[in-house]
Amino acid sequence: MQRLLKENKPICIKPPKGYCSAKCLKARTDTVQCAIIIPEVASYSSDTLEIIAPINLREKLLLKDGDTVEVKVTF
Repeated sequence: MQRLLKENKPICIKPPKGYCSAKCLKARTDTVQCAIIIPEVASYSSDTLEIIAPINLREKLLLKDGDTVEVKVTF
């Protein structure tokens, strides 16, 4: 995760009070533009990230829990 952040220039998200800060990177799967969100939460593992997209990725990519998805950082 540290390498991912070091090799790319993430956008820093500064939320309103009561919400966590995060770093954001533009990304994509083979067919969907998305974003990688790395929440800055003390209780989260250092390798925790979230992927957000304008559509439901589970439905579009026919995913279920435990499936692997390749996501590439874009610029």
